Amino acid sequence: MVIKVELLGDGDFEIEWDENDPVEAQMNDWSEQDFLDAISEGCEQIFTELPLHEVYQDQGDSKSKQSP
Repeated sequence: MVIKVELLGDGDFEIEWDENDPVEAQMNDWSEQDFLDAISEGCEQIFTELPLHEVYQDQGDSKSKQSP
């Protein structure tokens, strides 16, 4: 299963998949809104599952640092 996403010069995205692959073929009839919804839902799922300490870990979270 390989889904290819390419950013085009005009800022649009092009999404390609194997229309004959049993899993990917589910997208054959998707509308633009279906793709946007899937991306939004996937991001929401990732963000809600990611522990907050991982979100702030690389940002130098000042809230986690206490003054002496």
